[in-house]
Amino acid sequence: MTKWLFIVTLLAILASVSMAACPNKCSGHGKCGLNDVCQCMQNWVNGDCSGRQCPFTRAWHDTAQRDDDAHYYAEYGNRGTCDRTTGECACDAGFVGSGCRRMQCPNDYSGHGTCEFIEELASDSFHHRIGGVQGRKYTLWDQEKVMGCVCDANFEGHDCSFHTCPKGDDALTPKQYDMVQAIVINQPGGEGYLTNHDPYGNAYHDREDHARGILGERCYVRQYSNCSTASPQQRAQ
Repeated sequence: MTKWLFIVTLLAILASVSMAACPNKCSGHGKCGLNDVCQCMQNWVNGDCSGRQCPFTRAWHDTAQRDDDAHYYAEYGNRGTCDRTTGECACDAGFVGSGCRRMQCPNDYSGHGTCEFIEELASDSFHHRIGGVQGRKYTLWDQEKVMGCVCDANFEGHDCSFHTCPKGDDALTPKQYDMVQAIVINQPGGEGYLTNHDPYGNAYHDREDHARGILGERCYVRQYSNCSTASPQQRAQ
């Protein structure tokens, strides 16, 4: 009797082992491994490998592993949710791109400018765009994530939605003096004009019919047949 009981118990164990299987047969996207645990193929997740994996990017926020490090790679950058059916991210408001990897410029810069990464803004050498900062490099973790608007001439605001009002000198400012600039043109002949750029992206040409187009209305030019014969004081005027 004891022998038969042992045989029946052994057969029951073998039957249970043979009937054991991974959940949903790993949905056809993996193989059944030890302890009936699915080993999913690349880009497939869940216990039965039924869900698609969303793109990874540097996390906008995460649990810090050490000082100044809370941006390890994560699905949808921890700024959204993942549609496991399609593998596409549903990003939080204000975040776009594969894996919600970058910010969205406010109101898409209202159609009056461009949307640029912070590293581009830092290295921009145009005076009218970021105040003349040249040659700067921005290399932090969000250099290709944070974005901002660069407005066209005559537009301003965080989303470039406002028209710039005309700007000029304050006539009530006391103790003002006319600016005097000395410009040396080392050219035997010909005509030309000067182009002035203001901090807002506008360009102004001096009148070409004044002083043969060399200087503006409130300026004058002293001509010499041979610049080498003029004194330093004369050449500076």
